[in-house]
Amino acid sequence: MARQYSQREKENMILEFKNSNLKMQNFVVPYDISYQAFARWCKQYDQFGSSGLSGTDKVENQRIKELEKK
Repeated sequence: MARQYSQREKENMILEFKNSNLKMQNFVVPYDISYQAFARWCKQYDQFGSSGLSGTDKVENQRIKELEKK
């Protein structure tokens, strides 16, 4: 079973990655995270900040609210 990472752990990993010179494929190896999952976390973090890492439903609901405002 895959390990569950908290919102804070995900954010710390993303910040560590952004401050490293590693390619994403190499960065995720020691954490045993798939490239796809980590890329998704990074995208959510870039779009919504740390709140985007709390769960997919919250991110989707936040995006819907943003689109409804337009």
